[in-house]
Amino acid sequence: MNGDRGTRRTGVDYVSPATVDVFIYFSYENERMSRGQGNKGGSFWMSKSSSIGVIPQTFSSIPALYAFDPRTTTWQSYRDRITFFFKANRINTDDDKKALFLWSVGDATYSLLESLVSPKLLTDDDTQFIDLVTILDSHYDATKNIMTATYDFYSCYQKPGQTFAEWKAELCEKLRYCGFTTSVLKNKPQDRALRDMYVIGINNPKIRQALLKEQDPDLEKTEKIIQVAERLEEDVRHFGTSINHTDSTIAKVQPKRFNQRPATLNKPTPKRVEAIQNLPTPRNVKEIEAFIGKVNYYGKFVSNFSDLCEPLNRLRRKNAAWKWTPACDTPSANLKQQLAEATTLVHFDAQLPLILATDASNYGIGAVIMHRYPDESEKPIAHASKTLTAAEKNYSQIEKEALSIVYGVKKFHQYLAGHTFELVTDHQPLLSIFSPVKGIPVATANRLQRWAICLMGYSYHIRYKPTRLHANADALSRLPAGPDDSFVDNESLQINRIHAQIIEEGPVDAAEVQAAMDKDETLQMVKKFTLVKWPNSFSKKNNPELIAYYDNRHALSVVNGCLLKDVQVIIPKQLQRRVLHMLHRAHLGVVKMKQLARLHCWWPKIDKDIASLANSCEICARSAAMPKEEFKPWSEPEHVWSRAHMDFAGPLWGSKWLVIVDAKSKFPFVADMGNNTTAKSLCNVLEQAIDWLGPPETLVSDNGPPFSSYEMKDFYKKYGIEHVTTAPYHPASNGLAERFVRSFKEGMMKEQQAGQTNKN
Repeated sequence: MNGDRGTRRTGVDYVSPATVDVFIYFSYENERMSRGQGNKGGSFWMSKSSSIGVIPQTFSSIPALYAFDPRTTTWQSYRDRITFFFKANRINTDDDKKALFLWSVGDATYSLLESLVSPKLLTDDDTQFIDLVTILDSHYDATKNIMTATYDFYSCYQKPGQTFAEWKAELCEKLRYCGFTTSVLKNKPQDRALRDMYVIGINNPKIRQALLKEQDPDLEKTEKIIQVAERLEEDVRHFGTSINHTDSTIAKVQPKRFNQRPATLNKPTPKRVEAIQNLPTPRNVKEIEAFIGKVNYYGKFVSNFSDLCEPLNRLRRKNAAWKWTPACDTPSANLKQQLAEATTLVHFDAQLPLILATDASNYGIGAVIMHRYPDESEKPIAHASKTLTAAEKNYSQIEKEALSIVYGVKKFHQYLAGHTFELVTDHQPLLSIFSPVKGIPVATANRLQRWAICLMGYSYHIRYKPTRLHANADALSRLPAGPDDSFVDNESLQINRIHAQIIEEGPVDAAEVQAAMDKDETLQMVKKFTLVKWPNSFSKKNNPELIAYYDNRHALSVVNGCLLKDVQVIIPKQLQRRVLHMLHRAHLGVVKMKQLARLHCWWPKIDKDIASLANSCEICARSAAMPKEEFKPWSEPEHVWSRAHMDFAGPLWGSKWLVIVDAKSKFPFVADMGNNTTAKSLCNVLEQAIDWLGPPETLVSDNGPPFSSYEMKDFYKKYGIEHVTTAPYHPASNGLAERFVRSFKEGMMKEQQAGQTNKN
């Protein structure tokens, strides 16, 4: 420590890793040089064989590293300086680069890197220096990440001592990458401002970091990220789980009480097998087939499966009489016990793929959550089923299937929240309605739209499986365990009350609608299909009356025995004429009638019926406003002087003037008539024009007496001229002549004002 301090070197000599355990670097050269105190930096090292000493005395002007501050420099510039520093100091190994970089980069960037590499640690051996540089390249690449650039722009405040011009230049540089003209929200300034404020003003730094990882999300996706994150954090407080904010779609929840337990050693909790143990005794062949299908789905885990099923299979034989005997109780109980055994159920494992299978029948719904193992086998984690309430039994079949999905998701929320899972259903129309990558179809019923929005809080992909391969969930829906008080869809109950109120307040009484519907064969078929299941397709030739209902099948439901399309009551044919007259009671127009009908009622071709009734109403026709005038221009003739337009101008300059304009060439003829506009004088002038150019095929004029007199009619007949008169009190019909009369008057008046005295 007693060496010559004036000759200490400020760079870093490369020291072999074999002889150096710890490398400590510090420098204060920049501060010293800025104060004019010369180069006084120092470097120290410690090895196994020596105490702290000074590096050999050589002089160097290589500058020292400083902490990275994105407000004063760009990451690209700082990265290049690091590269030059390592090259100048002959630092080549990745471990040395990583250690020196993390030591000097600064607290803010160090914390940022910890967040970006999570769940890995910066101290992990597999976290290389080049990986850290790549991560920061992506994070600070403003040309790709509009969110980061915008956040930097709005976080750029004027620094102490910085002039306005310097601050403006810095802001303009950052503004270039904010994408105000290229963003997906470029045409929605309010949405863009709101989204940016979410990122800048949100109080949770982890959620802000997740938002900054997005390239250019729209407002809906931004709000979804925030809402899902808050919901997951609420689940953490409730269930005692831990959240890892590593995904831009927010976190994966790790249920601590499941993933630490062996897969098959512990017995499952009773609640997870209640749906199996409480399977009711089958009452017919269909239910016994559903029960055996359920057991058969897991048949390879059930010992002596064929022997146990033999008494039950006898009931399925053709022409066999249905009779459930005590001999059937024993195999049924044994099969249920085998299914409920711990060898069949497995415990939750966060590392395995999750599957949620759901199904619905006319009176029950069921759900199974499973794991898929590397050998493609599926083992259940838990079962759940319930009988439908009286209101839920009136749902359409697609709504029952959707309800089973919502039931399964809410029942097994603790397993599914924060994980990506596979949703399996045997109802194919739900694939487009509940697809996480497609928008909700516009024609979807309101209840299904609400459920689709609820499912947006989960990460899943939906898959269709035929009913014959869907026995595990199908049996639970056909043999439900009973009511489940833990699942109550209060919003649906409220919607049912609203629907009932809509029917009561409709244009006709609900009892009348129901009575008329019972007599309508078409609506009876529609009601049956709605409650059970619609065919995959319909023939327009064989069932033309059902096509309109089939196209709207996803929006149909049954409430109090009446059919509804969304919130519109479907009116039977018997009552349609009456409803039309009620809609037209105040003699509303077509548009107003359609608007009123869309609030209350519907049937196929209702718009056409409304238009027909409104157009046939005599009272409305008598009081209707006159139609708007439509003007048709004169067609241009093929030849010059085939059609001419004429009119009188004046008195002007002591005379009246005859103006004739050719319709093809627009060439005008003007004759001074003095004060004589009689038919005889007019004939003389026209004779002169005819002498020059011949008679025209058509002459157009107004209905003035000189043009329509008997003498003029003889003149037209003499030369074979067709005389066309324009509409009375409508000068625009003879617009070609009228426009030139105006131009002629303006020109003559200007000549007078200029001092011209000779009108010829």
